[in-house]
Amino acid sequence: MTRTKQSNQSMRLFRKHLPLLLLFSTTSLFLGSWSAKAQDTQDSIPQVVVDTTEMETIVIRTLPEKAGVKRAGARISNQLDPLKRTKALQEKPKRFNMPSFWKKKNRVAFNLNEVAFVNWNAGGDNSVAVLTAARFERNYAFRYISWENALDFRFGLNMREGQGIRKTDDALRFTSTFGYRTDTISKWYTSGKLNFNTQLANGYKYPNTETPISRLMAPGYLFLGVGTSYIDAAKKINLYISPLTQKPPLY
Repeated sequence: MTRTKQSNQSMRLFRKHLPLLLLFSTTSLFLGSWSAKAQDTQDSIPQVVVDTTEMETIVIRTLPEKAGVKRAGARISNQLDPLKRTKALQEKPKRFNMPSFWKKKNRVAFNLNEVAFVNWNAGGDNSVAVLTAARFERNYAFRYISWENALDFRFGLNMREGQGIRKTDDALRFTSTFGYRTDTISKWYTSGKLNFNTQLANGYKYPNTETPISRLMAPGYLFLGVGTSYIDAAKKINLYISPLTQKPPLY
């Protein structure tokens, strides 16, 4: 009876601690397989051997080579031979011309007019008229400066039947306008203008041709003015405004 009770108690204890036994056995198996794999991995890693041998350093110095002069050149047996094979330059070299900011303009005109009456009952005189005109311009324009110069010349003669030769036109005019602006965008200039007028040949009060009433520099007119100018070269506009002017006659 006593043995039966003891066996029953043993069975109860075994059943009670059975899950713990199973857990312990499973953990032991897992740890055993993991340690075997870790050992295999450690065995597969190559081991690095460090060489701790000490060696002495020996420095060897050499003297540099001495600098010397080496002569080398081409030896030409016949120095005139390359010149004979060289072809002459066919085109002349182009000469470089400095850009000029001056613009030149020259105009000359010559007019000839003849009037002849043959069997003309309405009346009239035969005549020949000659008129010569010339204009020379020299204009400078660069950045802030504008300088325009013009020389005009006109001279005309008329020869009528029964009256001889008479002067019909005589003028010599020189004009110069100098302008300065503060920037290159503005078209307004602070300007000064000079104008000179006179004639070349003597003038008479026809039919009297003995006593001249005018001649060269008698009279002569000089015009001086200071003002402003509006110059637009693209639209060909040149406007001059001068509140201060002087025109003294020259005798």
